[in-house]
Amino acid sequence: SRDNVDRHWNVALLASLTALVTVVSVRNLGFFFVHFREDLAGNSREAAAWPLSVLEVFSHLGGFPVALLGQRLDVFQIAVAGSVLVWAGLALASLAGSIFWMSVTFGVVHGGGVGLVLVSLDRILMLYFDRYRGVANGLKCAGCSVSSFAFVHLLSAVHKTWGFNTTLLMFAVASTLTTVFCCMLQRREADHRLCARKEDGDSNSVCLFNSTSSSYVRAASERSCKEVLSLVDGDRAERVLLFENSSSLDVSSDSNYCDGKG
Repeated sequence: SRDNVDRHWNVALLASLTALVTVVSVRNLGFFFVHFREDLAGNSREAAAWPLSVLEVFSHLGGFPVALLGQRLDVFQIAVAGSVLVWAGLALASLAGSIFWMSVTFGVVHGGGVGLVLVSLDRILMLYFDRYRGVANGLKCAGCSVSSFAFVHLLSAVHKTWGFNTTLLMFAVASTLTTVFCCMLQRREADHRLCARKEDGDSNSVCLFNSTSSSYVRAASERSCKEVLSLVDGDRAERVLLFENSSSLDVSSDSNYCDGKG
């Protein structure tokens, strides 16, 4: 049985939509470079490149904060936090009056959020997919590719009508969809808590496990219950846990296991 594994294609679709909205700035650097140069850098190419360089750096450093935050927070919570930084950085960038502050808001805040979201999406897909993990990641990357040409004309049209600062602000409003999609990715209780109970004759046995399971194989006989669960923990290291029913396993320990306390 492979419950909850390789079946949640809605998760892959949501990851693709999330990536599409998240990487608009990264995939349209030319648009931002031109207008940074015209509006903030006094036609200096060197100065105009600073926010974009900082954006690229911080968007590719997402693995470090995700690894650190992952010790305290669920990966789904990290994705939501990153999505807030995505649009908050853009909103603050619309108020920036210099290249320095544009580098801080657009580069550090927005770029850091992009990195958090993209790395979190990779980890979420690893939780939900095993055999078809490559296909699921391909769908996510397809969203990034579509973002390259889906928004450039829209950004240009908005800029011609309302100006660059308003374009950034409207872009920030549109980027709140990233938070919406990340919230929709939140894992349901049934997806991460697996508890199977078998009753036989004189004693009850509980075979369970909770959280971030990628797959499990269950083997049961008339008088015993065994369950081997292949798990991926917070560090993505695979562990195999074996639970056996024994006559010494009392009811209280059963309940503790089923509550995820064992």
